[in-house]
Amino acid sequence: MPGGLYKIRAYTRWMQNTSEVFERNLTLQKVVLPNLNLKLEFERKAFGPGDLAIARFDAYSLDNKPLANRKLDFTLSIGGKEFTTGEAQTDANGRAFVRFQLPEKLETSDGLLNIRIEHNGQQEAISRAVPIVLNKIDLQFFPEGGDAVAGLPCRMAFKALNEFGKPADVEGTVVNSRGEQVCAFSSYHDGMGAFDFIPKAGERYEARAQTFFLEKPLRLPGN
Repeated sequence: MPGGLYKIRAYTRWMQNTSEVFERNLTLQKVVLPNLNLKLEFERKAFGPGDLAIARFDAYSLDNKPLANRKLDFTLSIGGKEFTTGEAQTDANGRAFVRFQLPEKLETSDGLLNIRIEHNGQQEAISRAVPIVLNKIDLQFFPEGGDAVAGLPCRMAFKALNEFGKPADVEGTVVNSRGEQVCAFSSYHDGMGAFDFIPKAGERYEARAQTFFLEKPLRLPGN
């Protein structure tokens, strides 16, 4: 079938007696083979409001030769509206790093990064959704052995998930009831990590994930 806009309409015999009918609009496009091999990946699995986001862009020809020293343009859209634009340039290996600052106030996780690069007189493009989280992090703690015992060294594992149940990279500190830092932590794979500390009897600890301005009580036996 030729490319264009199509409408599918479906109904049962019984529905012919009513005004109800199923309709859906479809866009049919002709397959166009790419002229370049483009890759776009973000350096972290999640970014929060005000974060500096970094994306890694790689460009190669179809015979796997890097597009060295090529200028590129990028556009960041938030909630379907253009938020910022910029330029970058690939290095000798066809790689470029695109950096942009997310707004301090975010009401949507709908972010899209689009990169355009010219090749043989034509514009080639690639887009990726920005992994934005809205400070809604589920931060869970798992003491080794099942319990944290006062006075004994504890290996505390943790896992962070965003509002969509996906891994979220976090970093922060653990403080005591006086606000004094006890230790620091940072996830290293899929929002997971671990840290060591020695809990004290009767003390209350709080984990502060500074990246997402999240504070969550660290529940220990006896508290």
